[in-house]
Amino acid sequence: AGVAAGAVLGAWPVLAVTQRPDAVPQAPDTIFHLGTVMTMAASGDASTFHATAYTAAPGDAGLYPAGFHLVATTVVLLTGCQAVVAANAVALVASVVVWPLGVLACAKELFGARRVVLLTAPAAAVALAPFPTWLLGYGVLWPNLLGQALVPAALALFIGPVLRDRSITGLLLLLATFPGLAASHPNTLFGLFVVAVPAAVAALVVGGKEASTTARRAVLLGAGALGLSIVIASWVSLTRV
Repeated sequence: AGVAAGAVLGAWPVLAVTQRPDAVPQAPDTIFHLGTVMTMAASGDASTFHATAYTAAPGDAGLYPAGFHLVATTVVLLTGCQAVVAANAVALVASVVVWPLGVLACAKELFGARRVVLLTAPAAAVALAPFPTWLLGYGVLWPNLLGQALVPAALALFIGPVLRDRSITGLLLLLATFPGLAASHPNTLFGLFVVAVPAAVAALVVGGKEASTTARRAVLLGAGALGLSIVIASWVSLTRV
């Protein structure tokens, strides 16, 4: 029910602006994205390692994070619709279904499976204009949109099974998401790390303070200090260099 409400609230302004499923977004990147989907559909090659084929010279196609284009191309091949219809549909579903579902999973891990959480989290996910609405119109940043929409689900895996339950299966599942996240957009992995690493450091520090033995306390606090040092060093190097 919460996801359904969030989907309606999220889709309402998008459909009002788009008006038609085959409307071409009036943005600089649109031609590249639609051309890439059309090239993939025509060539049968949807590999992210050859995703610049639309703009590259013959034989020079290279790497591009083409997770969005792969999904849109699949829609084209399955339905026979136009590339712009597939792209608009995938962007809409990522915005108002995938993103609220991920936020729902993340909120459940953070605040528990309480009814108020499950009903309000998906609606809250689409309540702000910067994401997902802004990326639908600026650029258009479809690859970034799909990638960021996947982050909360990966974060839910990290918070619950990995950080709280210390599940090896959960860790393997989380690692298995990395190629898909990176193929959608590199910013997706960075976005995940920006939230997950400080959370892991905090968990180590709290675990160290509550540890039952001195040796375990020292290991956890040392790991927390190391993690904090990495965060600070990364921040300094990225902002200064």
